Amino acid sequence: AVGLAGGAVTVFFLVGFMLAFGGPLLKRMLDLARPEYRLRYVRVLRNVYRATGGYLAGLTLICTINAGLTTTVLALLGVPYFLPLGILSGFSSMVPYAGPVIAGGFITLLTWATGGMWLALGVLAYFVLYGQLEGNVLAPLVFRRTVHVNPLIVLLAVLFCAELAGVVGAVVAVPVAAAAQIITREVLQFRQERRNATGRVPPETA
Repeated sequence: AVGLAGGAVTVFFLVGFMLAFGGPLLKRMLDLARPEYRLRYVRVLRNVYRATGGYLAGLTLICTINAGLTTTVLALLGVPYFLPLGILSGFSSMVPYAGPVIAGGFITLLTWATGGMWLALGVLAYFVLYGQLEGNVLAPLVFRRTVHVNPLIVLLAVLFCAELAGVVGAVVAVPVAAAAQIITREVLQFRQERRNATGRVPPETA
């Protein structure tokens, strides 16, 4: 669980670094584009940047809710080391769906070793309920507002990218899905504009 959270944090900060300092590099790349397409590329990149920033903001909110709620519940249950365990649980939300499950299993086993079976069962019940809440309610609602991607697409993207690239794939799945949606919409719009331009009949001259 610690390695999972560490990998997710690394990817999180790399993406944030890219958003903060990748502008000049992208500007140089745009200067190489053909002038008639440059504005379209700028629009696509601006929308992708906005979606990625929204994803990081939404992910930070989910991690904060997880950490705060888990720390409170573990403290009320009397679990030893509730504060670092709650923070670890919060970081685990950086890996959608799988992260909280793995962190919950780790914390449950640790609680069993330090506090006994009944306390561990209480912790397990909490993580089962919270996992359902985050995966089926919280994350879809947050990402729908911050990234504007359908929850079903989010789930499929996470599963597909996690299968391809493990933890890194799961972390970047939502912004990748958002970028694919933005590019697809732009390509379809471009084709429609060309079709409309081709279908126009020039006016007859006297």
